[in-house]
Amino acid sequence: MSAQDNLTPEEFEALNAAGPYNSGVWRGRGVTVTLEESLAGRIENLGALVRQTLIENFSLAEMALMSIADVGCYDGWLIEHLADLPFRRFVGFEPRQRNIDKGKVVRRILRIPSKVEYRQAALDGLGDEKFDIVICTGLLHHVESLGEASMKLAKVCSRLIFIETQCLSEHHEKSLLPEVEPKDIVYFDDEERRIGVIGCKFESDFYDGSAVRSSIVGVPSPGAVEMYLQQAGFGDIKMVMHPSSPWKGDAVERQAKAACFVARCDTKNETRRGGVSSTYEEGLAKTSLPAQTIDYLYQRHCLGHVVPAPGQLETYIDEYLGAPEPGRVKAWEHVVPFLDGRFEQEIVKNLRYAPRDKIALEMAKGAFASGRYSDVIEICTTFTTGLNADWRSCYRAFILMAKSARSLGDADRVARYVRLANNAHPAPESIEWGF
Repeated sequence: MSAQDNLTPEEFEALNAAGPYNSGVWRGRGVTVTLEESLAGRIENLGALVRQTLIENFSLAEMALMSIADVGCYDGWLIEHLADLPFRRFVGFEPRQRNIDKGKVVRRILRIPSKVEYRQAALDGLGDEKFDIVICTGLLHHVESLGEASMKLAKVCSRLIFIETQCLSEHHEKSLLPEVEPKDIVYFDDEERRIGVIGCKFESDFYDGSAVRSSIVGVPSPGAVEMYLQQAGFGDIKMVMHPSSPWKGDAVERQAKAACFVARCDTKNETRRGGVSSTYEEGLAKTSLPAQTIDYLYQRHCLGHVVPAPGQLETYIDEYLGAPEPGRVKAWEHVVPFLDGRFEQEIVKNLRYAPRDKIALEMAKGAFASGRYSDVIEICTTFTTGLNADWRSCYRAFILMAKSARSLGDADRVARYVRLANNAHPAPESIEWGF
């Protein structure tokens, strides 16, 4: 008698009607139910990786006190595959009731016991309950907004998340880096300047494993996944499988074209670069260029005076400011060795944009450090009262002028400059920054 003789014709029909079983390998009563076809081996390799990750991060004793949830669990194969681990609670979330029923059918027919609690729910309906471990496989490349999905996953995860998603190749990030131009201040201390890319496509809701509703979905690059996880509050993010990784099926070895990530949910971790604005501003405020350099630049560029015998740094800065775009990079290389740290570099590099306003601000900073508070206000008003003044210089000048007015005991001007500073860039703590 063959293994198939263990099942009745009615049971075969029930399995075929409930299928396709293309995201699991169900075994029982001497038969194997799966329709992975060319993806044979994928789900079992994934299951082994999830299991290995859990065992490496938690002891069995710890697991016994923890809950685990599978978001987008499809027919439940993955979380059922992990059910021999001693977690105190297993929950599977799946938006399609048909997929939940599909799992129930195969487990009933193959007589596979289950201790998993299943809930029909999309990402919007996960509720407020938190789980120690959250697994999310094969889902993110079917959602309209990777950012919203990441935030919703973070809301229900308290310790560790395992993500698997179809991913673009990593070379797309490098090739598009010049066009994306990551220049925001959040990249100030980021030597790598990592970016992410998302490939958008139409997707219907026809298949059991596709989008919940017909929409435009995005296949992310690994960088995009990492960025959104970090923005959602996850930390210690590790990519444990790259899109180019090979995996072996029954008789083939092929590129995964998917990536797996493990991250920890740290409630103390602020969102991506949280507070970077104040940190950046405070660093600029507390950093001053050499007095000789500022005095030279102010005399020459703001007052139009001829200053004889400038020093080497001053000469190189002049060359940098006057260099045409193709030669500016080379001119900048001459300047860098003379500057002390990233903030000095940032100040000088940005002088090429509205140099007169920025140089005047640096001169005012020097006057403030010397206690010449009236001079601070006089210098700053040379550009804050002009047409089309540099916004960043004005914003920083208003803060500096408010502090100077406070030192002069002029309460009216303090209030005025604080109001102007907060209008330029609202931040209640701005008056306390640096200087």
